[in-house]
Amino acid sequence: MKAAFVFAAFCFGFYARAFEVDNFNCRFKPLQDVSDPLNKEVDRRIHDALEVAYKNGSREEKKVPEKGKKKEVPKALQRWFDREKASIEKSKLSPEKKESNRKSLERRFLNMLEGAEKTGLVGCDRGQVFEVLGAALAPAWMDSMESWASQQNFSKCNVKGRDSVYKDFSTLESPAISFAGLNSVIQVGDTKIGVDKLSHFMTEGLEYYRQFKEGATLEEVLKIGENEELGGYGIESTGIKSYGDLSANYGGFQFWSQLIEGGNPYLVCRNGKWIQNRKFDWKEYVHSGFDESVNCSTYKTPGMEKKVDNAVSELAKLNKFGPPLTCPMDIKKCQELKSRITNPIVFHAIVHPRCKTAGQGHTGSEGDSDAVR
Repeated sequence: MKAAFVFAAFCFGFYARAFEVDNFNCRFKPLQDVSDPLNKEVDRRIHDALEVAYKNGSREEKKVPEKGKKKEVPKALQRWFDREKASIEKSKLSPEKKESNRKSLERRFLNMLEGAEKTGLVGCDRGQVFEVLGAALAPAWMDSMESWASQQNFSKCNVKGRDSVYKDFSTLESPAISFAGLNSVIQVGDTKIGVDKLSHFMTEGLEYYRQFKEGATLEEVLKIGENEELGGYGIESTGIKSYGDLSANYGGFQFWSQLIEGGNPYLVCRNGKWIQNRKFDWKEYVHSGFDESVNCSTYKTPGMEKKVDNAVSELAKLNKFGPPLTCPMDIKKCQELKSRITNPIVFHAIVHPRCKTAGQGHTGSEGDSDAVR
């Protein structure tokens, strides 16, 4: 009983991030495209955040806090920070990777604390607009977009843990799935994704962008997500390293990179204010790399991988589907990723080895050096 309590506490420490999804079962369930309400919600948040920020910015300037006065930290933010810090310390990562994750967590905490304080916007401040929209689209301690989508009454696929392809995982193998269950799957365009991908896209994507602008190389930026998937956001809690999550992270990085930059930015400065230049469309970013039944995952042990492969094979036979009867379940989609993701550094980082070699007579996971054996 005590052991179960410890596992439950560990699991719910990852409440905002620990959920996995079962794209395999949901592959056989018809869903409606929900990109329209998702797009409208993003546009609404952008519009409302800018409107409120400019109203706050136009008010009389607030009194400057006393020098040396300790900043007040929102309780929700503090709880999130404490929870994430504890998860890093409990993980079995190497000291180097633990330290990297600690620094990343501290940077996020300071960025979010600064964003919580700076609610006003004056003129076309390039740095401040990211704080304003980051608070609206990517509040990491609340998983805003993911929570919003989970509460909406639109087409979703929900699979219980006992019915999923992870049904044979023990609590030791995947404490998060055992206690927290699985998240919903939705359809964006013709691609089915977990609702967790919305938060990965917005929150992790913003972190990637911030680090890149501070001087990190593309490889270093991609390593942020890699370390998280090997730690508390993946292997250490769910037993799974999701390449679908890594794909969503990078998609978000592309979005934030286009917010005020590039040939067709989302925001432009006119008459001393940021205004929305074009509508947001999830379909511009979502692709089959977000779908774990195509862009496979790596598991903590070979035994866990075998359990999933067997469950997927049974599921495929039950639905008279195949071949292939294991992941990736759509070889053509994997091959399309090679054409879509043209940067070899990115392709290597966010596409699973099985998907990279799909159609070449290879279905194993050899070559994935991150697999925990």
